[in-house]
Amino acid sequence: MYLAKILVILLLASSLQLSAQDQKLDSALKAFEDVEGSIEDGYLQIRISSRIKEQMHAYYELQNTLAASTPVEWERPIIELFIQSPWASQQRIGLLGGMGPLSDARIIDALGESIDENTLSSMSIHLLSLPPPRTMWQILRGGWNYGYHLQRFMRHNYQKYFLVSNAAHLNHSLISFFSGAHRVFHLPRYVANHMTHRHGIQDSPSLILSTDALRQAKLYQDLLRAKGMQALQLDDSDQGLVSAWIQTVKQGRLSATGKEEFSNFLSQMAEKYKVKSLLLACTELSIAYHYSVTPNSQQGFTIIDSEKLLLNAIQSALQQ
Repeated sequence: MYLAKILVILLLASSLQLSAQDQKLDSALKAFEDVEGSIEDGYLQIRISSRIKEQMHAYYELQNTLAASTPVEWERPIIELFIQSPWASQQRIGLLGGMGPLSDARIIDALGESIDENTLSSMSIHLLSLPPPRTMWQILRGGWNYGYHLQRFMRHNYQKYFLVSNAAHLNHSLISFFSGAHRVFHLPRYVANHMTHRHGIQDSPSLILSTDALRQAKLYQDLLRAKGMQALQLDDSDQGLVSAWIQTVKQGRLSATGKEEFSNFLSQMAEKYKVKSLLLACTELSIAYHYSVTPNSQQGFTIIDSEKLLLNAIQSALQQ
């Protein structure tokens, strides 16, 4: 009898928690004027054509709410976000996201915060948040659907495409096959070029902080070494710590205390590997850095933020 009562209490608590999450999602969706589909069906289409900055921020809040209610990214809905200013040009920018839905939304929010009114008034963006299958079970269950949405998106033949993830560039050749490599921006090459021209960085070792997949592929390491720069990677133990930080951000669990701890972690890595610059080659790490206590030059190292460089490239494309 006692055990039965405990089970009933747990079921009621779970039900109340789900109800609260549903209410938060409903509230987040009400911030948009034009929404089709549903979270339950696994597909949403959101169109923004007025109150643009406000709704761009609302998209970030929506993804924050989804991250809290659905920690596994694969289980989150596919979202197509269309941002169309009233005087938008015919040339549209395509943003392929989903490797980190929350970091994709952070890019959208940062664009809204930073672009000038002239760019805003002529802006036309299509973001596809398409979480990829990562396990064999997910591939068998939804690989075809993923491929369908990816091909349809790339065949729009937009003026320029951006992969809103560092790790997604491991598949750059495959993705660009659908629309032509010249249309798909290559963030790691852009970052490497930037670092070779950054005073005080090109002549000293840089430490790469990224996902484990990107570390094993040595994408940034090879690009930087090809330009005559020294690039260091984390050992297995420290990579495990970075991976944990990435998952914390992906699941929307970065607390105020965690933000300060992340800043301290960066300082520890710079000191341990004796480097003067750290490359944040993962947009989730950029989110943690953006909201942490920002290190400065007096601490003896510089942060190369791949998200900021991606943002700059998107802004340049919008202004062309």
